[in-house]
Amino acid sequence: MTKKEYQQLAEDTRDQVRIVAEGVTTVDRKLEEFRSEVADSFREHRDLLRNSHRDLDLRMTSVEERFDRREAD
Repeated sequence: MTKKEYQQLAEDTRDQVRIVAEGVTTVDRKLEEFRSEVADSFREHRDLLRNSHRDLDLRMTSVEERFDRREAD
């Protein structure tokens, strides 16, 4: 191979490495966005479940109190 051919090969290799690096950067950004979306969704669902559990607990406590009063009578 001539010097010019090696230089061309080196330039082509640099271009390919640059393209791969850009792709990795893009995938990394998309992955971070996905992680953030999943974390947000998880927090929303956790809060919904917490509220539902609290509401059900209040309702159950009310039922238990009424039951206990009737049993006492």
